[in-house]
Amino acid sequence: MKEISAQQRIVEIGPEMNPIFMMFQNPLFERIGKDVDYTAVDCDPENVKSFKEFYESRGRGRIIQGYVQEIPLPEEYADQIWIMNVFGRFKSDPSYRGDIFKELTRILKRKGTIHIGELYGPNQSYLIERDYSELGLEKRVYRGKDEARDFWKKLGGPVSNFDLLEIGEKEHPFFMELTREN
Repeated sequence: MKEISAQQRIVEIGPEMNPIFMMFQNPLFERIGKDVDYTAVDCDPENVKSFKEFYESRGRGRIIQGYVQEIPLPEEYADQIWIMNVFGRFKSDPSYRGDIFKELTRILKRKGTIHIGELYGPNQSYLIERDYSELGLEKRVYRGKDEARDFWKKLGGPVSNFDLLEIGEKEHPFFMELTREN
């Protein structure tokens, strides 16, 4: 996990009213809207409206309505994409999901990283088992509470918040990084 440098673009998929930067508090929260560009993408019109009223109106990023299968952003837009507790909402039928990762790769800059976390949802083993090399993505998986805690620290989240979560030791939680090679 690279430190978030100035002028980076972060896209978060499906934050509802809990964008991940709120867990980090300072210093990332203070940088949103100043030297870090943050865009949230959510499919629910009510979430979009609430986010605009609470965050966007205060200069803490922007939100656009869209679906992960067809993200309304240009190619090679994001340095980082954050997806936390989203895949548990999808049916396990691959035809329902479509090729979400092709779309995520489309908006990801070269050398950019997709950060995926599933803390509560059902076992999403299809995410871990998939070979992403055909999309030019290199995979790193963090499993179990200890590895997930280490990843959370690397991402910049306070460990005190992480340790409060009621999570198991086996398949959950897991985090995964997919880094675009080219």
